[in-house]
Amino acid sequence: MIEQMAVHLKQEFPEMTRFSRRNLYAIRQWYPLYCSAHECVPQPVAHIPRVQDRPIISKVKDLHGALFYSVEILNQGWGRDVLGIQIGSTLYGRKGKAVNNFAETLSSDQSKMAIET
Repeated sequence: MIEQMAVHLKQEFPEMTRFSRRNLYAIRQWYPLYCSAHECVPQPVAHIPRVQDRPIISKVKDLHGALFYSVEILNQGWGRDVLGIQIGSTLYGRKGKAVNNFAETLSSDQSKMAIET
């Protein structure tokens, strides 16, 4: 069906170049991930380049994880390669999970910074 839709859209709108089978498939992955829980596209997702969103939608199946990586792209300035490495190393599942006593020994701000580091 996606192949037929791509052909039909190319015929209907020949001046537009974004209706390839590959792009339609990416949209098909993108919509259920982000729009199932939100009426509008979450703000961090709307601000990242599509080339960086593709690894997220193809490798991260959890909305919270996808939003985490989107925010990190914006905050850290990650490129596509760094994003791929971070997704591959499951940063979302690991971040802040190390056993420590920072909350007991440091102030709240210092504790948060130490945990992120």
